[in-house]
Amino acid sequence: MSQKLSVGTLLISEPFLPEEQFFRKLIVIIETSSESTSGIIINESLPNSICIAVEDKPELELTVPLLNGGPVGDYNDKYLGFIYLGPPTKNSIHLGGEYYYVSDIIELIEQIETQFVNLLRTFAITGYCGWGPGQLEAEIEEKTWIVSDFKDHYMNLKGDIAWKSALKDLGGEFALLANAPEDVQWN
Repeated sequence: MSQKLSVGTLLISEPFLPEEQFFRKLIVIIETSSESTSGIIINESLPNSICIAVEDKPELELTVPLLNGGPVGDYNDKYLGFIYLGPPTKNSIHLGGEYYYVSDIIELIEQIETQFVNLLRTFAITGYCGWGPGQLEAEIEEKTWIVSDFKDHYMNLKGDIAWKSALKDLGGEFALLANAPEDVQWN
């Protein structure tokens, strides 16, 4: 794929990235402009889940897994969004395939009411990753990130399994990197 960053671009951390918070992570871009770029980690599950409840509609109550979207903000700071499998909402962001990101819980609830959202493939995201002007492009140039496209099946996988799958999907030398040990000293 080209190195042009756009919404839905997938960033795969290089295998030996020393930063623990980004070690073997997949990040999907949700916003990009000349001023900044934002993305969310999609393969780091948290032990918590979020319960979405609608007043006077107990049939819509939903508990969804919580993912750590990145080191900036958390759900206490109202940095909460959702990735879901289903049709777009008015303000949703298309990630690729049939997945969308929405930060407005009311829009998500409206989609749930129409029963067009796959409730088993809905995730709450807390936090995000952010870069200033030119910062992410410089990191890509330094080969900190491998640029690819988001694919639906990454949302079915977590942790190293998702990271390895993304590398294997690229084939060639990247498929070989998928089997690299976590620590090169183990080689």
